[in-house]
Order: sequence, then C-alpha cells, then structure tokens
Amino acid sequence: MRDAAAAEASERLASEAAEHDRDLAQIALARAVVTPQQQEAERAEALRKYTDRLRQWVNDPTSAQMRSAELSPKLNGMCAEFNSKTKGGAYAGFKRAVVTDSQVAVEEPPTKELMTQFLVFQIAARDTGCFPDVQNVRILQ
Repeated sequence: MRDAAAAEASERLASEAAEHDRDLAQIALARAVVTPQQQEAERAEALRKYTDRLRQWVNDPTSAQMRSAELSPKLNGMCAEFNSKTKGGAYAGFKRAVVTDSQVAVEEPPTKELMTQFLVFQIAARDTGCFPDVQNVRILQ
C-alpha cells in the first residue's frame, strides 16, 4: 500500500512539475513576442540615436542635412548620406557615412592622406552591410 501511495505521489509531483514548466514556457514566449508596433518603435529609436550621434560628430550640428538614413541590413548601425558646413561656413557636399555605437565612419577618397579613413569606412560598411558597392572593393597590400 505504501508503494502505491508513493508511486501516486511521485506521479502527481511529476505532473505538477510538468505543468509548472509549461506555464513558465508560455510566460517566456509571451514576453518574447514582439509586436510590429514595438519593432517599429525600436527601429525608430535606434535610428534617432544614430542620427544624433552623427549630428554630434559634424563641425556644425545645426547645419547637418541627411538623406537616405536607414538602419543597416544587419541592424547594427545606420547607413546615411549627410552634408554639413565646414569650419569655413560652406557646405562640403553629401558624403556617405556608417554610424555604429562605437564609431562614425565617413567615406573619403583613397588618397595617401586619407587612406586610414577610407579603410575604416570600407570595414564599417562591410561589417554593417551598408552600401553593397563597397563589398566589391578589394584592398591590395
């Protein structure tokens, strides 16, 4: 009789534990489900954060103009074209930029003086998936 009672108690405990695990899984799933509105809000917040970072980086933040600003395909940065005034007060012309949490990389021509900035932009564009034409650039050593 004791053996039967012990087996019944063990079975009931296992059943309750399984039900508890299912409840926890449902709670975790409910928290993990992100609505399209939440996703869009997160994307907008990330884009705002990267845009603010780029504006802080330029010489005259109030003069910064942006176009084609969007989150990178890998969602780890922002791809954008921007224009801002130089220290002389004239607009420099639109340049492509990759903005991440750790850096602002601006496309520069591959001249001897600007080679480091050119390479930093190439690497940032590759790592974020921005500007597919950069993926085809081969750097010779």
